[in-house]
Amino acid sequence: MPWPALTPSTSVSCDAYFFAGEPETGLPLGQEAIERARRLGDDVRLGESLMAYLLYSDLIDPPRYRQLFAEAIACTRRSGDQLISYYLYNDAGLRALRAGDVPAARAHLDAAAQAMRVIGESSHVSVNLGWVLRLEGDPDGARSMFGAGLRVSRRNGDHAGIAYASLGLACLAADRDDWHEAAVLHGVAQAFLDRAGEPWEVLEARYRRGSLDDVRARLGDQFDRVYAEGMALSVDEALDLARGQLTAPDLRRPPEPPGLAQLSARERELVILVARGATDAQIAAQLYIAVSTVRSHLDRIRDKTGCRRRADLTRLALQSGLVEPAVPRAAAGPPGADCGGFRTGAESAADGPGSR
Repeated sequence: MPWPALTPSTSVSCDAYFFAGEPETGLPLGQEAIERARRLGDDVRLGESLMAYLLYSDLIDPPRYRQLFAEAIACTRRSGDQLISYYLYNDAGLRALRAGDVPAARAHLDAAAQAMRVIGESSHVSVNLGWVLRLEGDPDGARSMFGAGLRVSRRNGDHAGIAYASLGLACLAADRDDWHEAAVLHGVAQAFLDRAGEPWEVLEARYRRGSLDDVRARLGDQFDRVYAEGMALSVDEALDLARGQLTAPDLRRPPEPPGLAQLSARERELVILVARGATDAQIAAQLYIAVSTVRSHLDRIRDKTGCRRRADLTRLALQSGLVEPAVPRAAAGPPGADCGGFRTGAESAADGPGSR
């Protein structure tokens, strides 16, 4: 089998052995995939191979991890592969969170969110940013992120995603001493994870244990009954309860703005891409249409909505819920600052190489 065919299959095997818990088999396959991709000079395959190998981050010494992570990010910049960039930054953010390095986690997860805004939506990065904001002492920002994760997960029918978002809301309820609500939401979170047939990830299991210990101590003998209430709720009842925690004004979806109902599905798609910051050329490439066709669509959209500027279309998309609000930027340090030995997504290409 020629190298171009071998490389992706080898990196997929590396990935599969990670999830099967067989690192002694997966790591050599991952290294083999990396070396082949380097020899081919294929940035797409090299980025994929490095991403698969870096799943074994706990078995890679920190200096080597940083070197490979920087190489992988450089590959995604050259190839423009935003999906691999998202996975790399999200995993690096989780690694930093597990290590207790909140500034580094914030920098990586901000970069993951930026990459995801180009290609779609992810409940994972929203929930992960929710944990960061909670640790930073911003409960409203955390609630916004957990709420975004809840909405995306519900739309996708993702029970595990709903579980993790509900867990975040349960911890926030306990943080503000709403013990009854926290116990019910903890029950909701466990019920959804049971439906998904998965155990809690290590990081969330740690947050869950700490919060549950506090809630049990406060509710005493009432805890088991209240927790069981959450476990017994129907899917709709549980989601209604979780959404009831989203009291921040920006999370309440307003009525659809005038003109939006007149847009076709393709026109709404263009509005979403404009709101995510895509240029006309990037939209054309993503939708496989000509730039002139993009501009014709945008002219019709402006006529229907009255939005003359791209900023107006972005505001329309946010107000109507077509896109989620961007995560608040951290106050400490500009984008691109060095965090915990890693580089953030705001570096320029001139800087050189560098799951849930």
